[in-house]
Amino acid sequence: MRFAKIIFAVLVLLCVCASGAQAENGQPAHPLRVAYIEGGPYTDYQKILLGLVYGLGQLGAIANGDVPPPEDEESTAEIWQWLCANAGGKLFEFVPDAYYSSGWDDAAFAEDRQKLIDRLNNAKDIDLVLSFGTLAGQGLATDEHHTPVAVLSVTDAVAAGIVPSYEDSGRDNVFAMVEPGRYYRQVVLFHDIFHFKRLGIAYEDTPAGRASAALSDIERAAADFNFELVTCTDTFNFPDPAPAVANLIACHEKLAEEGVDAVYITVNMGMQAEAMPQLMKPLLERRIPTFSQNGVDEVKNGVLLSISQADFNGQGLFAAKAILNIAKGQSPRAQNQIYEEPMSLAVNLHTAMLIGWNPSLAVLAAVDEIYQAK
Repeated sequence: MRFAKIIFAVLVLLCVCASGAQAENGQPAHPLRVAYIEGGPYTDYQKILLGLVYGLGQLGAIANGDVPPPEDEESTAEIWQWLCANAGGKLFEFVPDAYYSSGWDDAAFAEDRQKLIDRLNNAKDIDLVLSFGTLAGQGLATDEHHTPVAVLSVTDAVAAGIVPSYEDSGRDNVFAMVEPGRYYRQVVLFHDIFHFKRLGIAYEDTPAGRASAALSDIERAAADFNFELVTCTDTFNFPDPAPAVANLIACHEKLAEEGVDAVYITVNMGMQAEAMPQLMKPLLERRIPTFSQNGVDEVKNGVLLSISQADFNGQGLFAAKAILNIAKGQSPRAQNQIYEEPMSLAVNLHTAMLIGWNPSLAVLAAVDEIYQAK
């Protein structure tokens, strides 16, 4: 009997060792079952998710990363459906009923968040959560569960309170991709070109709104380069973007009337492509230069300048490497969170003409993308 117990103990030990070796070799016991959560549809979430899928495909972590871009330029639902049906591979399983998008409705998000956390703690049928945006990052990077979470597409995860520092997520189950100083460098670059004394910004004066606008970076640039910040605060987080657009137009009119020298256009729901002529009108009438925090799409539609970014494959590949390491058994907290991307400019020459700005050769040398759209 004693001999049998010894044999049994040895067999258990061998199983544990085999299991450990399996994880060490990068082959989990079963594919990681993946969930997705966002506060609502947003164009950057779609682009970064597409970049992540591209990265996973490049690394061989999924069998098929050639997801077709959806017709809707903001939705991620079609990408998720495609992943569930087509991604394949031995490392990840994208769960069809584990997609949560709340349409920017606070009550709906609170309900979705609680459903997902209950599922993580009780059903335990999810092994990894992809959390996109500030709201979702704040909601899932908590001590209420222990499932690995990858927080992506957040303006500033430290300022938003999602992680305590750029180097350390503060929780063993959390990885958050960060790019420290990105928006500080944007504002400094804008200032180097126009040497403005009074910079206008509009943002929602809430913790999430200030974090999304990277307000701390803008304030630091203002202090370092001795210019004044002229602010307009209002509500921009609506399920229906129409009131956000109306509030942002009013802010642009206010900033123009207050005689700002330039406007740094922060990330918010008011920046809708179809409303760009109305959004830009008060600034163009006063010949005020503008810089989009968000990127090239807004330059295409009439903002003067932003950082050039033809695609999000670099960000996607960076995040994919971290997520692949997590699938192979590494701690989310152990992953490098800091992503750095070289800066080059996108410019709308039609807008430059309207405000009477003739870019210097030095500025044009830094331009990678040129647009002529009205």
